[in-house]
Amino acid sequence: MNEKTKIEFKLVKKGPCTVYAEELKGSGEVVYGKIPITILGDNHKLELVATATLGKGIQHAKYLPGLCYYRHILEVTSSNKIDQLIEKSKGLIAAEKKSGKWICDLNDALVEEIQSIDKNAISHSSEILFVIESFGNMPPKDILSKAIESLTDNLEEFEKAID
Repeated sequence: MNEKTKIEFKLVKKGPCTVYAEELKGSGEVVYGKIPITILGDNHKLELVATATLGKGIQHAKYLPGLCYYRHILEVTSSNKIDQLIEKSKGLIAAEKKSGKWICDLNDALVEEIQSIDKNAISHSSEILFVIESFGNMPPKDILSKAIESLTDNLEEFEKAID
């Protein structure tokens, strides 16, 4: 591992107390300082050296900046019982009624409940909902940009290999 991609933190603490991440001392900055590390009892002492490393998700999952997933947008046939359920639902997008059908995003429990009322009420639309959830170290827009950049580089490398 390159020295430019590692930072060491040190910590010495004596109990009784709660030890927080902000108490780690080193050349880097602790982003989420209020995270408790451990609780020390009477006459307990903690001494540690921690190494933070920079890496890419392709090397190991611990370096992933977030997660991405997609779900199909659903088309649900309207009826009194179904309308009541969908109006109370809290999907990632607001449910919208168009010509006798709901266009919505529903959780699995609600899908099962609607299918128990009418097993043919739900169908997949041609649209998908693509979600990027950041773990806080990179904005979702940057995660998407970097992913596209990496995929482009991989495609170029693949094309060179087959030529």
